[in-house]
Amino acid sequence: MGKMISNEWLEKNVKPQKVLESFLWFSFSKISDDDMVKNLKEFKDHFRGKLFKDEMDWLEKRNEKPEIKQQYKDEVQKEVEKETDLNMKHIQKMVKELNLDKNSWKKMIGIFNGDEV
Repeated sequence: MGKMISNEWLEKNVKPQKVLESFLWFSFSKISDDDMVKNLKEFKDHFRGKLFKDEMDWLEKRNEKPEIKQQYKDEVQKEVEKETDLNMKHIQKMVKELNLDKNSWKKMIGIFNGDEV
């Protein structure tokens, strides 16, 4: 019968945060460039829509003249577009800097430099 692994050994050698990080990097490494771009565009639409909807829900609760509401809505639309573009550019930059090729995820979590996983 094989040796049973003790909880003490697991607690010492298997770090849950590193396992989670490893899984996330591994998952990223499986995404093609095309899928990454598609996901980013989809996320951008979702992000923009959520920001705008939340602000419009707040606006609808206010007792303002329609022209004031429209002016505010136009301003919010511009700000949401600006903020969304800035955030998406930041994400694109980070994704590019992460080097999501086949083995980069291993380097990022320390598998190649002797750190525990």
